[in-house]
Amino acid sequence: MTRWKIRDIAFDFVDDMTDDPVVTVRIVTPVGQLTFLAEPVMVGTTLVLKGLHAQDSAANAVGPANLIVIAHAVMEGMDLDGLVIKGAVRSTGANPGH
Repeated sequence: MTRWKIRDIAFDFVDDMTDDPVVTVRIVTPVGQLTFLAEPVMVGTTLVLKGLHAQDSAANAVGPANLIVIAHAVMEGMDLDGLVIKGAVRSTGANPGH
């Protein structure tokens, strides 16, 4: 799997998919579009994403190294010093409830 560069990533907010306090972010990557939903909380210059859910990704298409690149792209694009991910319990797919 090829490791992406920050310049390979673009993102924008989607207003019509969720209601406050949850936001939806569409991220365009070399393997296609990913959609992330979370409740954002700013703590100084760190963004905490509570209950993060990811959608629209094919199994094993992104990988841990490229998730870090996505995180760095978001931090750079939003001028953040930190990004904390607090995932949610799986509701579908492999091992629901984990």
